[in-house]
Amino acid sequence: MIWTSLVAQGKRQLWMSLLVATLVTVVFYHFARFYQGSASSWLFTLGWVPVLLNWLRAALGLIYRLDRQPFRSLDLGLESDQVAPGTDFEIEIRLEARRKAKLRRLSAELRCTRHKSTERGRQRSVLESNEQILEEDLSLSIGTAKDYRISLPVAPSAPFSYRSMEGKIAWTIHIVVDVGDWGEIQDGLEVTVAPG
Repeated sequence: MIWTSLVAQGKRQLWMSLLVATLVTVVFYHFARFYQGSASSWLFTLGWVPVLLNWLRAALGLIYRLDRQPFRSLDLGLESDQVAPGTDFEIEIRLEARRKAKLRRLSAELRCTRHKSTERGRQRSVLESNEQILEEDLSLSIGTAKDYRISLPVAPSAPFSYRSMEGKIAWTIHIVVDVGDWGEIQDGLEVTVAPG
């Protein structure tokens, strides 16, 4: 079973936002010290306001979002990331709540998209889509653990995955978790459909 965390990406984005804000603050500090005592030093003094506000926004946003995170764990397991047409992708979703929340919707979708490069730019079209709703309007309490196992079938006539300079056909498994006062957690995992 191949496992990936569906909440780790959001946490990484929050940490990266704080690290970038810290880097900007350090660089600005060195510039302000270098130009100290010159005619433009008052501009750097005024510049501290947006720089520090940006750093505070990133730090407080990180603390708030990590504290309000509804799940202790939210993981996607995949039996195999490659199947043949006419078979199924077997997936498992495990969640454990870390606070009370309302799980408005949990769905899994297998989507096949075609990407083409033309004179007018990149074009994208959905060739196949199979969505399954796993849960709706579930009240989560602290420590609630749920495990969902589903099969996402691939039609026998489904196109194979391929990639070239002109375009590609990509198969992805999309997971959408909609939590009441948190919003949506979305993630996609690219998989392969190829002859057995």
